[in-house]
Amino acid sequence: CMLLARDGTRTFAAHRAKRIALPFLLGMCTVIPIAGFVWAWGLNLRLPEPDRAAPLQAYTNYLSLRGTAGWFQPMHLWFLQHLLVLYAAAILGHALCTRFPPLNALANACTSAWAWTVRKGLAAIPLTLLAVPALLLQEGPGADTQMGALPPPRIVAYYAVYFTAGWLLYRRRHDLPGLARFWIPQLILGILLAIVSMGASGRYWELILRPGA
Repeated sequence: CMLLARDGTRTFAAHRAKRIALPFLLGMCTVIPIAGFVWAWGLNLRLPEPDRAAPLQAYTNYLSLRGTAGWFQPMHLWFLQHLLVLYAAAILGHALCTRFPPLNALANACTSAWAWTVRKGLAAIPLTLLAVPALLLQEGPGADTQMGALPPPRIVAYYAVYFTAGWLLYRRRHDLPGLARFWIPQLILGILLAIVSMGASGRYWELILRPGA
């Protein structure tokens, strides 16, 4: 946030490419193939011994079964991929706000409103109002797991709520003491709203309370 506002889009993009995109690409070329191999071999060991394949063949079978997702699914590097998508959205939003003053005024108004809730110890309320609709887009309780090579928009939208909240908090970081001043009421409010947000998805309790879950 500070880097984008201070140094502009090009410097921000170059910095994030070095700190996020490069580790992501290196991980996709090293960590992910190794993790996929171990995963495939573990699945292979669950088969009856006569049906087990050699380690390399098990990995090849795994990739063939998964198709494109098997080759390019980021697995535990998903958060870096999502960050890159969110950074791209932030760059686009910054460019639009710079180009269109009414949009910039709207962004500043949203930031001020968010800062007011932080100062008053009510930040959990707008977070819940934004997170619950994103939660309802998911196929299971909580954020879904990415199974393909590209992140589904519904999952990115869920994490975008908290990415944006953090971004706005940094823009008004002088209001952060409000979070500390009202931490007990906010903890209670957060627990209550978490129950509401989980209950908002009818699938949540169905999946959690079903026999054998």
